Amino acid sequence: MSDKIGTTGFCMGGGLALLLHMSNSDVKASAPFYGVPMGDLANVSNIQGGVLGIYAGLDGFVTQEYVDQVQNALNGANVPNEIIVYADADHGFFNDTSDVFKADDAADSWDKLKAFFASNLS
Repeated sequence: MSDKIGTTGFCMGGGLALLLHMSNSDVKASAPFYGVPMGDLANVSNIQGGVLGIYAGLDGFVTQEYVDQVQNALNGANVPNEIIVYADADHGFFNDTSDVFKADDAADSWDKLKAFFASNLS
């Protein structure tokens, strides 16, 4: 068992997951799903550990321009990261009660999240 902390969330929760990682050095990995971070992206330089960002290519709320801003900020601060954009998915694709649910993308992103946490929190 590890004493390292990882965080994830969806939509607003994804933004809050990244905000927590930017503001708490006890967090060693975060995996925001299509979330807009609260706060200043300059604070990514405070991140200790890696980030796995999961986004949707058809998302009209969290656009590719925004995803690029997040990745550029992470890269500029030398934060280990992997940003995945599911091209044919829309905001909320992980929600199996939604009309935009994408079973294959949800399963793939879940597998990636589990592997990411296993490698960053063990």
